[in-house]
Amino acid sequence: MSAITGSSSPQSWRRWLASRASLGRLLGVLLAAALGSGAARGYVRIVLDGKKLHWSGDTISWKLHQAGSDDIADDSEKPAIEHAFQAWRQVVGSRIKFQFQGLTGSRNPGGNDHVVVFDETNFSGYFPANSGIVAITPIQYNPATGAILDADILFNGRDWSFSTDRSPGTFDVQDVATHEIGHFIGLDHSPVVGSSMWPYVNTRQWLHRSLSEDDQAGAVAVAPSGVDGRLNGSLRKADGSALKGGMVAAVDLSDGRLVASTVSDKHGDWVLRGLPSGSYAVYVTPIEGSMTKANLAGNQPIQTGFGSSFYGGPTSPTPFAVSAGSVTTTGLLTLPPDGSMSDNTGSVTILNPGQQQQVTLTGSGFGSGLSAWTLSPQVSVSLIDSGSSWARVLFSVAAGASYGLYDVYLSDSSGQLTVFSGVLDVQPPPPVLTGIDPVVGAVEGGTEVTLSGSGFRDGSYVLFGGREASSVTVAGPDTIVAVAPPGSAGAVDVSVHAPDGQQARLAAAFTYATVPVFSQVFPAAGQAAGGTTLLIGGSGFAPDLVVLLDGQELATTWLSANVVQVTTPAHPAGTVDLALRNPAVPDVVVPDAFTFVPEPDPQVTGFSPSRAKDGGGIRVRLFGSHLDQASAVHFGIDPVTAQGGRPAQALEVLDPATLEAVAPAWRPGSYGIKVTLPNGQGVVAPATFQYVPEAGGGAGGCAGLVRPGAPRSGATDLSALLLAGLGFLLVRRRGAGGAP
Repeated sequence: MSAITGSSSPQSWRRWLASRASLGRLLGVLLAAALGSGAARGYVRIVLDGKKLHWSGDTISWKLHQAGSDDIADDSEKPAIEHAFQAWRQVVGSRIKFQFQGLTGSRNPGGNDHVVVFDETNFSGYFPANSGIVAITPIQYNPATGAILDADILFNGRDWSFSTDRSPGTFDVQDVATHEIGHFIGLDHSPVVGSSMWPYVNTRQWLHRSLSEDDQAGAVAVAPSGVDGRLNGSLRKADGSALKGGMVAAVDLSDGRLVASTVSDKHGDWVLRGLPSGSYAVYVTPIEGSMTKANLAGNQPIQTGFGSSFYGGPTSPTPFAVSAGSVTTTGLLTLPPDGSMSDNTGSVTILNPGQQQQVTLTGSGFGSGLSAWTLSPQVSVSLIDSGSSWARVLFSVAAGASYGLYDVYLSDSSGQLTVFSGVLDVQPPPPVLTGIDPVVGAVEGGTEVTLSGSGFRDGSYVLFGGREASSVTVAGPDTIVAVAPPGSAGAVDVSVHAPDGQQARLAAAFTYATVPVFSQVFPAAGQAAGGTTLLIGGSGFAPDLVVLLDGQELATTWLSANVVQVTTPAHPAGTVDLALRNPAVPDVVVPDAFTFVPEPDPQVTGFSPSRAKDGGGIRVRLFGSHLDQASAVHFGIDPVTAQGGRPAQALEVLDPATLEAVAPAWRPGSYGIKVTLPNGQGVVAPATFQYVPEAGGGAGGCAGLVRPGAPRSGATDLSALLLAGLGFLLVRRRGAGGAP
């Protein structure tokens, strides 16, 4: 199987691509940087050796390289690219569907993964120095049938910067992606200046994000579904030969908008598909000026040696009626000989309904007696002044003008005509975002947020810090209700993205905060006199979390994101609520979490012995006060959280100041001991208990404080030695002279 290699680039770049043996079966279709800007309309099929490139199936899978763009910190390139695919997928009358297969570590173009990747180092080799290429879509295809076998989209991250917020000096990800996806499905560059498939792009440009009727006509032409309206015809040059590669465009006579464009084939025949029902004028003009044959990826013949004209003539174009499922034949049109006039305007003017603006159109060979006009009852153009290579005109857009692209036609006294295709784009006013409520939500997502402003339209989507809202309801032009997605703690931008690509943004408008989660409090009851130390466990505790008991803020000691410690105040006996307050989120209230009781709290001042073998079974005495109501003793607990552990095998109350408990078996390590009373009161011993392996030393030592009144000998002193590694106090008896 053999294939040719072509590109939409200058001939030097095309020769470079063709010279790469490993890419001999590839077509490279690229988007280049320019000083001008384009909008999102127009279609021309990629044709190679008479074969129109197409996918064999209706559903095309794609993956996004997991690294994303080095320029974008909030991962917003992912929803931007997804919405670019969605714009093409939603075209009515087209079978094209896309299936996002998730993130991938593969960045191998040509590997049948259909990868979208930001090439930050030119690992692909597709971006030679000084090429001016912003992005490229390499396509593998079968030259015998035109069937696309593989396609990938590569952003040139080495030479250019990208963003989703139109930062100065950056290219808009969604704008560029929408253009490249046009190539991805088999569309070539368009000679319409305001087209998404116009071969050049400008920084901060956004108009390529959206699709209009002519974009949709291209998607229908690539993969039609059901019946669509069509126009067809044939073109001849003045000498009677077939006109190859002439641009053919249809204008809706009800409002004057440019609806679709294509090029004639090698026989001079042409077909426009996907036309809505209506009445159309059809004109033909050469592909020259800012865009030439070199900008087309296909190798179909392109002729320019003829003049522009309409079916029926420029002054009274013939109307052609189109309806769904119909094919209307326009017949044969013979074009006049080539004249001196040509256009060279490479930028589009954007106006809202009701606006006016002076614009300079550029070209060459402008003669005397110029006149300018449109075919729209809603858009007028007045000639102000002109020279041989320029014409200054005034665009005036009626208040109720239809959104879309409009041509300007210029003729001189000799009857020469030149067409400025799609140079005016009438767009709705951009959305305005003035506020949101609430301004704080949980990092887990799910917060319903009301966005206020103006110019909101159906089909808009909302981003919170680069992540798309899980649900968006446009309640009206001034209200959107969105459900915040999960996020990371901190302030994020909130942006509204209109279907036409315009956006509004509020910087740092929404704060993601962690909502604390309560799991337990120990003890669950304490003395009404106050002074009970509480250990509160859970998750998501911010360092400046505050605990409230019965509405009273307490001094809170933050131990970790899972544990805080407070001391209770004096309070009348009774059960009260406990609340956890993280900054910027609503309080988490735990009803009836703690009970104040009249009885004094139990206290543990020490225990002996302070260690046991991991098999347990040793009797341990606990010393303190108010222990006579103890109902449980737990060994092996976490001394910080009071959680875990195992109850004693046996418990005996010797007196109000002494308990004797049998240590259970437990794994080696240093642990806490806690005592619990039936009413919920409790205490954690002030030192740790050591479990040692069976092969280790036996039980011994005393943990805690020397009991008041302990016997002392004149020849004996008690020295408390701190063993930091074990975290307890070992009391050893020394004999006279200090010998142990």
